[in-house]
Amino acid sequence: MNPGPTTAADDASRVEPGGATFRTPPRVVGSWCGGTNAAAHWTYVFAADGRYARSNGRQGDSGMARFDSGQLTLLVDGRPVISYPWSLRSDATLGDLLHIDGFSYVRGKCS
Repeated sequence: MNPGPTTAADDASRVEPGGATFRTPPRVVGSWCGGTNAAAHWTYVFAADGRYARSNGRQGDSGMARFDSGQLTLLVDGRPVISYPWSLRSDATLGDLLHIDGFSYVRGKCS
């Protein structure tokens, strides 16, 4: 699933069964590239309504992302819930840096 662009109808938070609400923080919406090294770079794409997709060129998944203070929870149909610590910081040279599970991500897609 590619989160792709959102429309005005997508602006509201998505409510899933059980009442969980998904909404991506505005500064996180978009594509991010990073990871451990060039062989393991991942591209994350986050949509405003909580949808996400991620890939490293060989494997990937998509589903819903929930951002709760310092915890990012990825929900993937048919798979266990995946949770990571996350944060967002600004760097004077690089701009916004998204940190997921201790790894840094910069804006853009990995090649």
